[in-house]
Amino acid sequence: MAPIKLLFAKSWVLFIVIVAASGIGGGAYAAWTASLHVEGTIQTGNVDVVWDMQSDREFVGILDPATGQVVNSPIPAGKDVADCFSDLQPDTTARTVKFEVSNAYPSYTCEITLGALVTGSVPVHISSIKREVLDAEGNQVLDNELNMDVELNRKIEVDQGVFRCDPNQPVGISTQLHRGDRFCAIISIHATMAAQQSHNYTGSLWIDLIQWNFAGAQDLRSRVAQQLAGDVFAFDLVSIDPASVAQLIALPPGETSRFPIPVVGPNVGEQLVMTPEINRIALRPNLPFVLLKSPDPQEPGSILTTELAAPDEMSFRMGGAECEQHSDDGTAPTLCGALNVISEKDMSVAGMVMDSKLGLSFIEPVDMVLGTPGENPGMHVVYNSENTANPFTDDEEPPDDTGQVASLGSDTIQAITAARKSAGLASSLDNVQASHKSFNSNIVLDGDRTFYAANPATVWQRMDAIWNNVDVIYTVIEPLSFDWSLDLNVKGMEVWVSGGPTTTDKVGLSNELSDPGYFLLNPVTDQEIHYFFAGYNVSGVYGRASGIGNSSSSSFGGGAGKNHAYGEARTSQTLKTKWVVMAHEVGHLIGGRHGDGQTSGCAGGFLFFLCGPSIMPAGSAGAPDVRKPYFSNANDTNIIGTLNAVIP
Repeated sequence: MAPIKLLFAKSWVLFIVIVAASGIGGGAYAAWTASLHVEGTIQTGNVDVVWDMQSDREFVGILDPATGQVVNSPIPAGKDVADCFSDLQPDTTARTVKFEVSNAYPSYTCEITLGALVTGSVPVHISSIKREVLDAEGNQVLDNELNMDVELNRKIEVDQGVFRCDPNQPVGISTQLHRGDRFCAIISIHATMAAQQSHNYTGSLWIDLIQWNFAGAQDLRSRVAQQLAGDVFAFDLVSIDPASVAQLIALPPGETSRFPIPVVGPNVGEQLVMTPEINRIALRPNLPFVLLKSPDPQEPGSILTTELAAPDEMSFRMGGAECEQHSDDGTAPTLCGALNVISEKDMSVAGMVMDSKLGLSFIEPVDMVLGTPGENPGMHVVYNSENTANPFTDDEEPPDDTGQVASLGSDTIQAITAARKSAGLASSLDNVQASHKSFNSNIVLDGDRTFYAANPATVWQRMDAIWNNVDVIYTVIEPLSFDWSLDLNVKGMEVWVSGGPTTTDKVGLSNELSDPGYFLLNPVTDQEIHYFFAGYNVSGVYGRASGIGNSSSSSFGGGAGKNHAYGEARTSQTLKTKWVVMAHEVGHLIGGRHGDGQTSGCAGGFLFFLCGPSIMPAGSAGAPDVRKPYFSNANDTNIIGTLNAVIP
């Protein structure tokens, strides 16, 4: 049994009597006086919300042996052994509703839909959502043994006692609700494959509401600040309208739209909202399945796999055509970047925005930063790269080998690399020429059980979001600043539910990932890349490219572990840190070197305004606190040579 509580406050009445009087005291003389009297009542309004309708249904995931997919279906006749219900009676109202689930089993889902009615006279909005599921010993097992999610939508009454929820009108933190407004909470209680047999769990869900003109953000800001301490020095909290996100989700591939993007500058409070042209793209155009993998307890050494249909890809690019093609007059693009919808249910987004005036900004859901999925729908943290720390505090990899970069094989490319990048427009434009060469290959995205457990419902979208930002560097920024581009389509996505690499040591993890016996459903060829998201603190490093330090070459191709890299992607890290780490490590695989990175310089080309440290310097080289999304001229030379040698 567990309560679902809506915060409310009772009304109260305040009487004030104001009396104005003057008096003069004096001996035996009478004083003449007069008084003015004002009297009245002041009554405050109230904040109140109640549950007044409910319905429930059950369904179960059934494994299709032909495809290996788990598909949600109605419970077949004769298999209706579990039960779920809530105790809200017809034609009654309550602020606390109790539910009960009995005889549940793995992949069983109980869905309870509650209708809420705003009865108070003061408008409200949701300030927070909190969830917990405890086992018999009082341990938190939410999103592990049991999931308990809530989706808030507008409620539309159809007939007396019968209602439906409108998924096209999500209710988020920024949604204001007035007297008589209705919304519904679709609460899903799902038993995972890790649920224990013959066990009692208790679940609780709190939906807190507050008067419309109080954001309740001070406590939220302090929690975010504590989580970002040491990584981000200044940030803003913004609320994004769920209706805008819903409109973005409905954008068909190939079409463009406009979406309000909050952008911040290096100075605190320097914030503006831009509405750039946004188009939907496909990072994984032909990927039908994603893979969950775990060791088989019945056969040690073997792997159990479950293929799932890949979720809809919510990847977008912003800035329009001027960020995708060269300009004849050398005008710098005003705004470029990437955006991903992390959670369709909570209407949250994550992305990178490069503005020619304010620099590089990042936006991500507050719940992704705090590791509290679903608690603060619509709330986002926005910060500028100038107010972030350098993620590479140590020399995170062995020294670069002394092998020579593969032959460029092109007199044109050698001539281009002779022109060094600079902040001057005239010289930097020489780097963007008609001889631009595009390379194409694939990447496999992989992850450990900690990365998966952070939020199983968004694991694939989180992978997409990090890679989408990195891909912008290779397919958008480098063609505008130098003479190459690399399009790496996502060939496969997979993650360990349990098991996986057994070490947290930086070298040991590299060895396990590059071992020929490491399990990949989507093995990589010599022309492809495998990147592993580690959800924990790897001992001594933020990331590592397995091929670095080999005596023959620092490039990928040719096997010997040179196609594998990993990077930390912890809940406590910002999107900026995860983006820099991945860009840096994949940069090593394609030929980038620490020693050829620059700690002070400019991107050149049509991005001549993009100045600062490049992607590749090692932390021990004394790199400044921030990285910019470009490769140095020397590493451009290295990368072109490597790509020419490896990719046909």
